[in-house]
Amino acid sequence: MKSIIVKPEKLPQFIRKQVADNNAFGLMEGFCRFLRESPEEQIVSHLRLIKRILKQDHELACSVAALLCSWLCSLRLYPIFISSGILSREGFGREMKNRLYERFNPPFKDVNDLRDVFYLLFNDKDDARWIDAVPLREWRAIFGVLTRKTIEKDRERLRVHFQNEGLFAIEMLSIWIAAEDMEPELMRMEPSLLNADSPFVALHREVVDWLLARRRNEFLMIAIYKLCLDNVSD
Repeated sequence: MKSIIVKPEKLPQFIRKQVADNNAFGLMEGFCRFLRESPEEQIVSHLRLIKRILKQDHELACSVAALLCSWLCSLRLYPIFISSGILSREGFGREMKNRLYERFNPPFKDVNDLRDVFYLLFNDKDDARWIDAVPLREWRAIFGVLTRKTIEKDRERLRVHFQNEGLFAIEMLSIWIAAEDMEPELMRMEPSLLNADSPFVALHREVVDWLLARRRNEFLMIAIYKLCLDNVSD
């Protein structure tokens, strides 16, 4: 993928070009490269430059907000929800083997998958330097500008998309947990897992009921909380 080089004096033209091309990923990649290549003492001022451009050009800011919203609503979010921070089920040796294989033969990266988007945007060894150099209030400020420029219809569409992807991720994780019943090591330690009504399977059923209720905008939490507490006490 061709790298995008952005200079401070060309930043407004760059933003307009990416909006005109409907290229949300290119816009984000350009912003990351712009901040990554900035001297450490200028990182914050360069982020403020992006914010100032958006604040001063209402039409451009609205277009950027709409572009990013449409892009986020087209992304698959659940893969990163169910994999980030989750330990491998296959053990350290198998996980190390898989990671080494992917290091030398990396899989195709899909810009429609948020997990791959993070990899493509933040794949430089020095990314932590410029990210850490920006105080949280500066991130909040630029996100605040974009939020104010986002129309209500897009906000609702984004909320629904994040909720649906989150609910799907919960469903996938409950299936994953229920599948642990079949792990030989667990069955040797706890033979009761062979029963059709094992705690893992019972948890999956409660999660399915909760998901159905949540998708109908109902709340069904008491049973699932009780089941989790009972399993912890056991």
